[in-house]
Amino acid sequence: MAELKDSEYPEMKHGITVFILMSVQAKKEIKLMDKIYDLEPVREIHSVHGDVDLLVKVVLTRDLLSSDAEIISQFVHEKVRQLPGVISTTTLIPGISKVKESDVSFQNETTRRH
Repeated sequence: MAELKDSEYPEMKHGITVFILMSVQAKKEIKLMDKIYDLEPVREIHSVHGDVDLLVKVVLTRDLLSSDAEIISQFVHEKVRQLPGVISTTTLIPGISKVKESDVSFQNETTRRH
C-alpha cells in the first residue's frame, strides 16, 4: 500500500469535535463523570443546571475508512450510552467555531479527583 504524505490529506490532522449533552440518573452523576472523564477522547466534562445534567466535549480521531458520522456514532453508542445511569444523550456537532485560548487553567475544588 502506498504511503501517504502529510500534505495529501491535511484534514486528517484535525480532530472531530463534538459536544454531548447527557441526562443521567441523579445518584450516578459523579460516578458517571469519573468514568466518562477517563475516556481518552474526552477533553472536558461539566455538571450543568437545566434540561441536561452533563456537558461533555470530545475530540475524536479521523480515519480514512469511516465517515465522521460513523466515528461519532460508534463512540457515543459504544462508549457513552452503554454506561449504567445514562438516560439520554444529544450530540452536537459544531459548524463554525471560535475558541479563545486561555493562559489560566481554571479548576474548582470538585474537578480532577484523581
